[in-house]
Amino acid sequence: PATFLAAEAALVIVFAGSVAFHATAGGSWFAELLDEIPMGLLAFTYLLTVKDVHAWTRPPHWRSVLWAGGGGAFAGYGVYVYRRDHAIFSLIFTAQCLLAGLLAFDAGKALAVPRGTWFAFLGLILTGKVIWEYERHLYRTDACPATATDPRFWCHALWHVFSAAAHHAAMVYHGDLWVAWDSKRRK
Repeated sequence: PATFLAAEAALVIVFAGSVAFHATAGGSWFAELLDEIPMGLLAFTYLLTVKDVHAWTRPPHWRSVLWAGGGGAFAGYGVYVYRRDHAIFSLIFTAQCLLAGLLAFDAGKALAVPRGTWFAFLGLILTGKVIWEYERHLYRTDACPATATDPRFWCHALWHVFSAAAHHAAMVYHGDLWVAWDSKRRK
């Protein structure tokens, strides 16, 4: 479905924005926006990939879910841009991912889709987040390693690897949901 292509395209946009942000060594607000606003778009496409596979992602509930994960979220991103407060971005992005992820998890039961790749997604993203938070700790305590021979130097790169692998696991699971729902719908 086109929504899955949109999710992959959004990931490419996130990649380009992340490259721009890291090229400025985090010193450009505009580059930060190029990194983070596409992440909100990516989280929104996650919601689109579970459309119809869960009772809440079909009428009459779909509009409310779409508003929460789309319109409301992007209004919140407007507040983030205005306030320049990264905590606002983190909260909204996490809520968007949780909404799509929990809907997908719940849909798996009704559609009899094994949840192994969902748990792989969860394990990968949580591992990446732990690495991310450790890297942030190093930054806040002015303890970032200065040399690539120190394994801690690679924390941020590992965050990207784990988050990309989590994206892949989520898309596999969402694809399995969609195939199961489409098969059920055609019967």
